[in-house]
Amino acid sequence: PDVEALPGVWASQRTDPGLLLSGVVTPEVPWDEAMAALDVPALLLTGDRPGSARVGREGLETAARNPRVSPVLVPGAGHQVRRSAPKTFYRAVDEWLSEVLPVG
Repeated sequence: PDVEALPGVWASQRTDPGLLLSGVVTPEVPWDEAMAALDVPALLLTGDRPGSARVGREGLETAARNPRVSPVLVPGAGHQVRRSAPKTFYRAVDEWLSEVLPVG
């Protein structure tokens, strides 16, 4: 969308070219270790669209082993949940924030 053009350019100018040239597209730490190590509240949203969703059901199940992680599966959404299911995305974020942020 047009509204994301400027932030996209900004982000691309701050991307480490060495990282892009490395071809590494996954974290160095295995997923289960990374999720287990989270020690702050975290919301993890993912879709289940084949070929697009990066985390999917299996990744959510792994993440859910850590009680600080709040997993949310958005059926039919892809990697960019906010774009493919914006209403569901914002509802999940609002609900999660209301649980983890103190009132007042």
